[in-house]
Amino acid sequence: MLLRAVLPVLAAEGRTLVHGLGLRIGGDGERWAASLGFARSHGWVRQQLVVADADPALWDVPLPAGYRLEQWSDVTPESLVASYARAKGAIHDAPSGDSSFRFPEWTVERVRQAEAECRERGVEQRVVAAVHEADGEVAGLTELEVHPANPGEAEQQQTAVLAEHRGHGLGLCLKSAMMLRLLSDRPAIVQVGTTTAADNVHMQRVNGQLGYVTVRAMTEVEAEVAALRRRLE
Repeated sequence: MLLRAVLPVLAAEGRTLVHGLGLRIGGDGERWAASLGFARSHGWVRQQLVVADADPALWDVPLPAGYRLEQWSDVTPESLVASYARAKGAIHDAPSGDSSFRFPEWTVERVRQAEAECRERGVEQRVVAAVHEADGEVAGLTELEVHPANPGEAEQQQTAVLAEHRGHGLGLCLKSAMMLRLLSDRPAIVQVGTTTAADNVHMQRVNGQLGYVTVRAMTEVEAEVAALRRRLE
């Protein structure tokens, strides 16, 4: 019923594709989607870190020479926002399978808009960034959100490192620093979750080094609006 209601709106807006995320492989959601003609487009794994089961010593990761860490919540410092936006673009290199979804091109304006939307929803967005000492530019970043409805849980979001700064272990260092600072500020957090592309073996390995375990395999699906409307007539 929801799909029938929204399809005319999508068509009126010129949308041509419906994209679905987070369906458990082999679950009822995927079977329902397949019955309507949705096709798998990319695989994902859901990973969780239970704080009580984790070893904080795993997060004692030294910072590579030539970098410093900067952290902030909700609003990116003006002195870093331009290079932060550029560094966020490194996520375009992440595996995407056959998915039609593409990450946006990040600009200062888009960063500020995203920050404002988080504030409007009461979402705390925390960022840890690695700044290259030689030029003062953001070389890599990791983001995490705490939602007001789930104050005991956090959601690890995007982690990205610019190509010219890869190979130094910045991803592991950034995520480790995020965990230490998150739990220092918010000791009531009991669990952190994240979703990683099934073919992004490197990031899954990094997460495992931090104490994350894989709890389920998921898929994303997509179907054309016109085909769905025909099926539901």
